[in-house]
Amino acid sequence: MDPISKNRIRTPDMCMVALLGGILGTLLTGCGGSGAKLPPLAPVSGRVTLDGSPVPRGTVTFVPDESKGTKGPTAVGQIGPDGRFTLQTAQQPGAVVGHHKVRIRARQEPKTPQEEGKEPSLIPTKYENENTSGLSFEVKAGQKNEFNIELRSQ
Repeated sequence: MDPISKNRIRTPDMCMVALLGGILGTLLTGCGGSGAKLPPLAPVSGRVTLDGSPVPRGTVTFVPDESKGTKGPTAVGQIGPDGRFTLQTAQQPGAVVGHHKVRIRARQEPKTPQEEGKEPSLIPTKYENENTSGLSFEVKAGQKNEFNIELRSQ
């Protein structure tokens, strides 16, 4: 085989190796390989009640309170039928250590696809905004942070 033919065969092989290497690098980075580093997290769980009864569905969101020096991504947890939740931050268990404002969203289940996003709230709407909820908690390092969030309808 002449040198020109060898180059024609090798060039596509090298392009394929480079392409596969780029795809693999992207996949590893997307799976947490070298993404942004999170601040320290601590486990957070608890229970949400309204007037003493479990809130059966929704989400709890802990928003770092920058006015108290806490920075980082928010933590979110799904509320189960018993009112219990466990927080995660960027798909990692826990919430950023420090002070947080809290918001809770709990809506009735939509009866039809057209009602999605328009469901009535199961709780007073003031709790849906961290600035009006009146809810705040401090997440502490090295502790099991268990928060019972007691909401009132009045």
